[in-house]
Amino acid sequence: MKPGPIKKPCGQCGNPVAINHRAVQCEDCFYWLHIGPKYANISPAEYGKLANSDKA
Repeated sequence: MKPGPIKKPCGQCGNPVAINHRAVQCEDCFYWLHIGPKYANISPAEYGKLANSDKA
């Protein structure tokens, strides 16, 4: 049996973005992106601020 399509692929690498991954969703295109320098280029500190803000 083949697996179905990835529900939340990273818009940069195409790998799945799991619930325990540090990732953000673009408000314009709705793609999910991992936070690292190859992807959304968001530092762990910046991610922490976003995760604790009202915008998250």
